[in-house]
Amino acid sequence: MSVFEIILISIGLAMDAFGLLGYLGIAMIREGLSDDDDEDDDKQFLGAWEMIMLSVATGLDAMAVGLTFAFLPINVWEASTMIGVITFGISLIGVYLGKFMGQFVGKYADILGGGVLILIGTKILLQHLGIIGEF
Repeated sequence: MSVFEIILISIGLAMDAFGLLGYLGIAMIREGLSDDDDEDDDKQFLGAWEMIMLSVATGLDAMAVGLTFAFLPINVWEASTMIGVITFGISLIGVYLGKFMGQFVGKYADILGGGVLILIGTKILLQHLGIIGEF
């Protein structure tokens, strides 16, 4: 596989992540701006389509990292374990922080979360296009 093909795959994955995160972000913002005042318990859970979209976006991101690891002189097992432990810890903190903050932020959390997803997708795309550097 040539360097050009690897760059094309990387940009394609970034565009997919941008599209998926952008879609989910817009859906969250629309949900936050809707006038539905009935707080059903069903609204607390993601639907099947949203779960599939998030899974694909996460999988594409993991595949891009895996492709990058193939070209770096690192211990893949050590790096993967470290990434897994840190991700688990941050996710656990996020769940508890989300439960706590949800009481205060309420409906605006959807708008804020949607904006964050759109910004993350935009950052991924701009980094892979070489417009901005890593930070």
